Amino acid sequence: MKTTGENKYDSYVMRSRLLEKYYRNNCSEEEVEILLWWLLKEFDDPGTKLVLQDFWDNPPPDNKADHTSAQQRLDKIHHKINLAFPGFHYEWKSGKKVRPLNWRQIAFRVAVILLLPVLTLFIYINYFQYSGTMLALNRKPVMNEIVSPVGSRISLELSDGTKVWLNHGSKLEYPQKFTGTSRTVKLVGEGYFEVAHNLHQPFTVETDDISVVALGTKFNVKAYPDDKTCSTTLESGKIEVKTSKGKLEMKPNQHLEFGYDTKKIDLQNVNPEKYIAWKDGKLVFKDDNFQNIAARLSRWYNVDIEILDPEVKELTYTATFIDEPLYQILEMLSVVTPISYQISKRHKLPDGTYSKRIIQVYLKE
Repeated sequence: MKTTGENKYDSYVMRSRLLEKYYRNNCSEEEVEILLWWLLKEFDDPGTKLVLQDFWDNPPPDNKADHTSAQQRLDKIHHKINLAFPGFHYEWKSGKKVRPLNWRQIAFRVAVILLLPVLTLFIYINYFQYSGTMLALNRKPVMNEIVSPVGSRISLELSDGTKVWLNHGSKLEYPQKFTGTSRTVKLVGEGYFEVAHNLHQPFTVETDDISVVALGTKFNVKAYPDDKTCSTTLESGKIEVKTSKGKLEMKPNQHLEFGYDTKKIDLQNVNPEKYIAWKDGKLVFKDDNFQNIAARLSRWYNVDIEILDPEVKELTYTATFIDEPLYQILEMLSVVTPISYQISKRHKLPDGTYSKRIIQVYLKE
């Protein structure tokens, strides 16, 4: 008496022979039905995969499909159709009366001939291409890195359709193609994101201290290492912010700041324009003290601003500048508040580059 394992083995051998018979176009109608039922019903069976793998790796000797052109394969199919219906075209052209063919037989014969390339494609896509895709998913993705130099802004579109703007002195690391169940990028500096919606693949912006998770939304993330805080501003949609203190869900028109040292979270309702206008070439200040303004101007114009008098740090300003030269901004600020400034000349360094300009700001006498 045979064991269950032996029965399965005999079944696989029988199906392997049936597959070869189908390939040679020698199957009966009943055998075609058995073959298709087997492929559809036992798709995930390991034995089925072994049979198909062996068929793919060791095709019958007359198989030249992989080495012929598409036109040659098509001619071969046409030839087989003519063989399947001998005299059909000749009798039609000669005007002789013929007995009408059984259309069920015609459909079956054509199916047997034409389903061969379909079966081959079925095996390739469902078994071998899928396996290759899974191997690709297990490989480490190819990573790209783009840097926006100090004094410039850049924009780009990621492979999923997400649009990104990088502010001065920022860096973004991202995969060449998003795979798996999430889309993750790494940000240093400041970036604005218009995330392409994908419910099944959340988009995550990681920084050293916070992570921002979104499905499809518009938001800004600012995380310069030399600042005291990092922040995110939500313009539309919904995001989840993860910090060492836990998770927090944000709503549109909210701004969150997280202290690098204090680990404190400050969440406020705001007009997001102040935090996102930079991507359109605007510098927007609303009740900002000069210390914060100096930090933004330093990155924007690639200069070093030194504040000589402590009182200057606490002066506040509300203004919007659109692609204004630095000296014009400083001149306007000196008109509305009692400050003066002095701009040093750049000097050549040993490596052939030039130093940053240094701007000293102090109270008027």
